[in-house]
Amino acid sequence: MKKIHLIIIICFLILSCSSDDNNNSNKQILKPTIENISTNRASIGDIIIINGKNFNSNETYLVKFNEIEGPIIEITPTQLKVEIPENATSGEIVLVYNNEEISVGTIEILLEAEVIDKMFVIRDDFTNKSILEVNKTDGSIINTYNFKTDFPASVLPKSLIYETETKSIYGISSNTSSSIIDGTIVKYNIETNTESSIILPTLSGGDYGDIIIANNRLFVIKDDFTNKSILEVNKTDGSIINTYNFKTDFPASVLPKSLIYETETKSIYGISSNTSSSIIDGTIVKYNIETNTESSISLPTLSGGDYGDIIIANNRLFVIKDDFTNKSILEVNKTDGSIINTYNFKTDFPASVLPKSLIYETETKSIYGISSNTSSSIIDGTIVKYNIETNTESSISLPTLSGGDYGDIIIVKESL
Repeated sequence: MKKIHLIIIICFLILSCSSDDNNNSNKQILKPTIENISTNRASIGDIIIINGKNFNSNETYLVKFNEIEGPIIEITPTQLKVEIPENATSGEIVLVYNNEEISVGTIEILLEAEVIDKMFVIRDDFTNKSILEVNKTDGSIINTYNFKTDFPASVLPKSLIYETETKSIYGISSNTSSSIIDGTIVKYNIETNTESSIILPTLSGGDYGDIIIANNRLFVIKDDFTNKSILEVNKTDGSIINTYNFKTDFPASVLPKSLIYETETKSIYGISSNTSSSIIDGTIVKYNIETNTESSISLPTLSGGDYGDIIIANNRLFVIKDDFTNKSILEVNKTDGSIINTYNFKTDFPASVLPKSLIYETETKSIYGISSNTSSSIIDGTIVKYNIETNTESSISLPTLSGGDYGDIIIVKESL
């Protein structure tokens, strides 16, 4: 009887061992199953998650992106975390386990966007009228393009604007040396290093002023001695599409300048000031391109000096001012023109010279403006930067000229 019991116990032990072996065998042959991946679009260096079952941190896995192996960051029973490797391309992701390939899915690798970030300045050195690409840190010249357009003597293209679609910087010039006024808009392509031009209708008197692109439409200021107007012009041939005659009573020979466009209000802003008397009146006019209407903002009167250019920066309106005591940048209320904040420049600008051609750079929270000293044979050009958050300034010195002048500046910044 005891022998029978012993035999039964031995058989039971054998069966138990066999069962354990079978279970261990079953565990060994379980392979991962894939459910999904955390994203189908990612950039180099991003971490993606492969969700599934039967992952084991003691096992060896490979994850390949179009045959490029990515480093595995973490393994849990239900997830594999893997980094998108350098040189990975869009396509299939494969998990390799025990020399077997398991399809994970497909992914689109997002390439890092190339960014254009360039500063340009206009220059006349009495030999050529040029547009220079300058280093935004030290003012050194990176590239020079000499215009082929025959500008009148001492006339430079001004009121620079950039059009993303054509990769072109626009500027305007006009010849006021005769009774027939010729207006020319020159376009410089920053990629092909080439230029073209648009001829505006001739005037029998008066002048053309600044230009602006607003909602993909080109506008120019005009004074024909009868009306002071803003024209919408055809960007191809310069023909007039629409004319709006300002109702604001601008002083004689004074046109709204320093045009800027505010998307939210669909309005073009421009500034004018009356320097014909000892009391200086500054007016900011707003023209709505959709309703074809205007409104204006009166700035505080000055007992001397002048108002300069304007800029909208981070939805705040700024204007340059010279009151013969300080040269300043003012933040003004966009509704009533009252002064919100005043910053007096520390840069030693020449007498009666104000920083002009204002541009705003979002990344640095800075307003740039340019000034030049033409009172001597040596021309010094300075680009000043005012930070609207820290209320501080810095400056960039341009190469000195032995004659001529520096003109307007523009920053071109976009992702390709």
